[in-house]
Amino acid sequence: MLLEVNNLTTQFHSRMGVVTAVDDVSFSLDAGQTLAIVGESGSGKSVCCYSLLGLIPQPPGKIAGGSALFEGRDLLAASERELRAIRGGDIAFIFQDPMTSLNPFLTIGEQLLEPLMRHRGINRSMARRRALAVLEEVGIEAQRFSDYPHQFSGGMRQRVMIAMALNVEPKLLIADEPTTALDVTVQAQILDLITSLQLRYGIAVIFISHDLSVVASIADQILVMQEGAVVERGTVEQIFQRPQHAYTRQLLAAIPQGAKTQHRPVAEAAEPLVRVQNLKTYFSAPSGGLLSLLRRPAEPLKAVDGVSFTIARGDIVGLVGESGSGKSTLGRSLLRLLPVTAGSVHFNGLALGALNPAALRTQRRHMQMIFQDPYASLNPRMTVTQTLAEPLLYHALASRKNVDKKVLTLMDEVGLARDSGGKYPHEFSGGQRQRIAIARAIASKPAFIVADEPVSALDVSIQAQILALLLELVAAHGLSMLFISHDLSVVRKLCDRVMVMHRGKIVEQGLTEPLYSSPQAPYTQALLAALPRAPL
Repeated sequence: MLLEVNNLTTQFHSRMGVVTAVDDVSFSLDAGQTLAIVGESGSGKSVCCYSLLGLIPQPPGKIAGGSALFEGRDLLAASERELRAIRGGDIAFIFQDPMTSLNPFLTIGEQLLEPLMRHRGINRSMARRRALAVLEEVGIEAQRFSDYPHQFSGGMRQRVMIAMALNVEPKLLIADEPTTALDVTVQAQILDLITSLQLRYGIAVIFISHDLSVVASIADQILVMQEGAVVERGTVEQIFQRPQHAYTRQLLAAIPQGAKTQHRPVAEAAEPLVRVQNLKTYFSAPSGGLLSLLRRPAEPLKAVDGVSFTIARGDIVGLVGESGSGKSTLGRSLLRLLPVTAGSVHFNGLALGALNPAALRTQRRHMQMIFQDPYASLNPRMTVTQTLAEPLLYHALASRKNVDKKVLTLMDEVGLARDSGGKYPHEFSGGQRQRIAIARAIASKPAFIVADEPVSALDVSIQAQILALLLELVAAHGLSMLFISHDLSVVRKLCDRVMVMHRGKIVEQGLTEPLYSSPQAPYTQALLAALPRAPL
């Protein structure tokens, strides 16, 4: 037995009293096995695994009871020095939020070398060769070895985290939502990589995920958690084919499947809300100092390269493609959050490129964005109530007298508990932070939203609620949306039309069902072939 956890209980002492985040949880894991832990955001999945490695801040956290025997040694009784020797060596961790886990002051190369030199005792030259090989395995080019985390997209940062964890070939890998930010093709590669390393080295894996389709393809055993407790456990076949607990059945029912059921009437030739023509957004290559004067100037990075499309009023258009294909850059370029190199964007008949700053601010109420990384986009010094009240007051959609009531209505719409208004972003799970970001975006009742991976951090049941909410908003307010996602099943369930982006260009676009049933571009065919499918 590699790991045996018995009666683990973790509590947090807060202003609201004592919260039991992990309640008497037990499980075991042999070398080479994969245990998947699933459940809604806030169910205690991550806290359970953080507790094993002393990653719970104490206070306010406290291990109230239990044991966790790793190769016969109780991790819960180990000193901080002993745990430091285990973390990153025998037990590696892939964290859910790569931007807050990577050191912004170090290149990714240095961050890959450090655990190899520290835990495996190999020299820098050998460590570099190993690190470059692992980067290639997770789909990152060798020339990016000297880049910093902020120079990567969200999905590519997640690949870096996976490379760091796999680099040392640990005995146990704890993966907290490891494929959340990845497109389906890279997700399939990462899952295959983890599986191959298990077979080669006998690595055990604890796989935390809200995506039950992914869990079905990798797990030997599944643990279902709700409100800190284990409500069901079993093999993949038992959980998917013969679920016993009502909560498990609820999770399975929420997996997005099939085509969109609510279709808006097709409008006659009306002026689209958004018209994009030959849009280009290029980024200059970084300067190399004085030596760069002696070299030929590097070609600019063509993140968006001559893109044209329209979005009708009330239309939901999906934008899919691999991480780094230019999806997020395109979304930000539409709203003038990034400088555009060439081309035009017309919103409601207005050329956004011709607007002065004051006029653009006026349009901000009607154009909003849901960012991919809620932790980075929310102000850490503002409570939920303050975060949601700000756009309401700024755009005069509420007064000081009624703003609290409107904030509570927003919280209800996105499934946030009303008594959490006084909390700060760091006090929420990743999925709960995403709900706050969505509530802030819809606060001003905009006409157009760019939603950049808005449900990627949410478990399937909350994801289904948010997708239903977005559909309701579209129907009630004629809302238009560019929905950026790597989850093609979600896009199919939500969107009227789909655009496929690859290396800065739109390689295919059309109505959702015809595109899914008969994709023309080889790249689109590859994306659809990589979709994980649950055995339902």
